[in-house]
Amino acid sequence: MQTETEALFASAHQALVFTFHRSNGTPRRPLMSRLADGGASRYDARGLGGVDGVAQAGMMLQCMERNLSELHFALLRARYGVKEKQCQCCGHPGRHPEWMGSLHVIAVRAREVIDRPSVTLALSKSLVLRYFEKSKIPLENIGSQCGVSRAAAFRANADIMRWLRGERGADTPGIESLALDMATECFKKAGILEKSS
Repeated sequence: MQTETEALFASAHQALVFTFHRSNGTPRRPLMSRLADGGASRYDARGLGGVDGVAQAGMMLQCMERNLSELHFALLRARYGVKEKQCQCCGHPGRHPEWMGSLHVIAVRAREVIDRPSVTLALSKSLVLRYFEKSKIPLENIGSQCGVSRAAAFRANADIMRWLRGERGADTPGIESLALDMATECFKKAGILEKSS
C-alpha cells in the first residue's frame, strides 16, 4: 500500500479526512460513478482505492486510538469525521452516531473544565454541537432551551471556544490544535505522513 520512498499523504488534514471518511464509507463507489469521473479515483494512484484504502484507513484509526487519549481522538473525529448517515429504514439522513458520540465526550470534558453550576451538560452539548456544526443558532436560543440566562450561555460559549481554539493573540494553543499535533506525530512515526509536513 505505501512505499518506503514516498509517504501516503502530504498533510495531516489530508490524512485525517481520508481516514475518517474512507473508514465510514463504502470500499468502492459504483462502476458507473467511477467511469463518469474518468475511472480511477485520486486514491487509486497511491494504492488507496477499494478495499486497500479501507484497510489503510483502519490501520490509521488504530494508530490514533493507540496513541491519543479518548478526548483527543474525539476532537479529531468531531472535526474530520462523517457527520451524517443515511437511515437504513427510511433513507433519510441523520446525525452519525460515532460523530455524536465524539461530541458527547467533548461536551462532558468541557463541562468539567468550565466547572460552573450554570453550565449544564445540556448546555455544554448544545454549544459543542454549535461549534463543530458551525451553526448560526443564536446563543440566546440555546440558553433558553437549556434553562440558563443569555449571559450564562454567552459566557459558557466563550469559555468553550477558548478551550477548543486557544486564546487569540496568546501562545497557548487550544485543545483541538494539540489533538492535530498529536495525530501529525503519530502519522509521521508510522511513515504515513511526509516528515516535513
